[in-house]
Amino acid sequence: MSKTSINSISLTYGEMAFSATLLAKALIHGQESRSRNRIVNLLKDKVAEFNKERQELINKFGAKGKDGKLKETEGNYVIEDKKGFEKEINELVENFKGVFDILPSNRDDFISAKGTLDRVEIDMNYADEEMKIVISDKLGEI
Repeated sequence: MSKTSINSISLTYGEMAFSATLLAKALIHGQESRSRNRIVNLLKDKVAEFNKERQELINKFGAKGKDGKLKETEGNYVIEDKKGFEKEINELVENFKGVFDILPSNRDDFISAKGTLDRVEIDMNYADEEMKIVISDKLGEI
């Protein structure tokens, strides 16, 4: 019985950021490197979308000075409504998904990325190892 391939893959913000970081650290060459770079760029674009939405929340809940700029303390933004911010940022983290269409033009790139993720060896804690397995399983469905 042949395996049915999927048409898209959905990754959480954490999965996208982790995958992009892990793939970027992989020491690979040639076609595998080019495939990895294309996937990392797709991931970075989605992470940038998340960061734009996060910045909108910071602008919404952040304290502003007389000049209208966000206040900072020790390199961190000052949040006026911490409960409101935490609620909305948690909703964003929970609900933000990067959906990637698996097309004939990029299928091999995703398959190559899975192989790279499976082989890359860096110091990871247990949670990182679990994240790597979850991502690898999702990519394995392609």
